[in-house]
Amino acid sequence: LGSLDKVHYNGLEFELNARLTDNLNLNLGIAVMDSEIKADASIPHVIGRQVPLVSDSTFNLGATYTKPLSGGGLDFVVRGDYRRIGKTYWGPGDPGTTPLPWDQSPRDPVGVLDLRMGVQADDWSVMFWSKNLLDEEYNDEFTHPFVWKALPRRWGVQYTKSF
Repeated sequence: LGSLDKVHYNGLEFELNARLTDNLNLNLGIAVMDSEIKADASIPHVIGRQVPLVSDSTFNLGATYTKPLSGGGLDFVVRGDYRRIGKTYWGPGDPGTTPLPWDQSPRDPVGVLDLRMGVQADDWSVMFWSKNLLDEEYNDEFTHPFVWKALPRRWGVQYTKSF
């Protein structure tokens, strides 16, 4: 697959975790990234372009709601996580073909929602979960000439026991 001779990254990241009430926790993460290819002897036409596979931004928002159930020390728990991945530059940069800029074929921003809900006690839990709940279709990864599609909506049940 290879590597680039020299790249430069500038970025900023912010994270917040807050307990809004006794039952509601919130987490927020925001990041922005600027990347630039500074040197590459094997494909010099890409100098000054964005570094491939680096998203220009990410946004994460998660919330957990916990409600004690009457009797038995059980809690009802709901957890939602939304992530938005900004524009991501793919580009082959293959010196054996017509030189195409690495940032000519970016993936548009994509948003994905995951959800978990169930019952938990001190030493066990049963959770129903769904990943990519809204069944967002997008390319998860690209390595010239292959494209990997993101997994579609998935769901399941998870039982956890602590010993």
